[in-house]
Amino acid sequence: MNEIEYRFTVRPLTMEEGGGYLIEFPDLPGCLSDGETIGEAIANGAGAKRDWFAAMQEAGRLAPLPGGRSFGRIFGQVGAADAEIPASRSG
Repeated sequence: MNEIEYRFTVRPLTMEEGGGYLIEFPDLPGCLSDGETIGEAIANGAGAKRDWFAAMQEAGRLAPLPGGRSFGRIFGQVGAADAEIPASRSG
């Protein structure tokens, strides 16, 4: 099964927010995670994305396609292979 890639953002959390980094998947409402490092946030985000799809599948709900291009039943494996550090955050 082909894996569909979803865009994500990673941003630093303020000390008031607990520090570390936050990862969010804009096309997947409520799908986010965090970690002490960018790499940890991305790894945790892959797990959050997997859990998000599992919850949608269990609820019989449709998942959005990347970029908000409609909806479809998209349930596949989510692994670390689709977690890439954006160039602007790799340093």
